[in-house]
Amino acid sequence: MIATIIPDMRSHYPVLLSEIISIITPQYGGTFIDCTFGQGGYTNKILNFEKTKVIALDRDLESLRKAEEIVVLLI
Repeated sequence: MIATIIPDMRSHYPVLLSEIISIITPQYGGTFIDCTFGQGGYTNKILNFEKTKVIALDRDLESLRKAEEIVVLLI
C-alpha cells in the first residue's frame, strides 16, 4: 500500500504554544533553538518579542521556504 500525505499548510497549529512560551519566557529576550521548525509557529511567536533570535532546524526542505517568509516579514 502506498500512502501519500498532503500537508494542508493553512491548518497548522503549534501544539501547546502558549504553554511553551510561558516556560521559555522570550519576553526577556535571548537566543532560542527551535529543533522542530516545521511551519515556523514557535519561531514566529518567539520573534514577536524584542531582543530575541532563533536558530531553527528541520529536515524538511519545504521549511526553508517558510523560514524565508518569516525573515522577510521581520525586515
